[in-house]
Amino acid sequence: MFKNLIIKRKEKNITQEKMAEIIGKKASTYAKKERGELPITIDEAKKICEFLDCELNIFLN
Repeated sequence: MFKNLIIKRKEKNITQEKMAEIIGKKASTYAKKERGELPITIDEAKKICEFLDCELNIFLN
């Protein structure tokens, strides 16, 4: 689970559906990635960080 990512997303009032749109995946797939059930690719991580205006280390728990 990416706790820091979840916290950052919620701080900015961004839904999982919006995050899924950003990385080009279904909301259910994004939710699995956020919970750590599926891997987040480097490209997806970069898109997420660009959108949330954060560093890649957000994926380190």
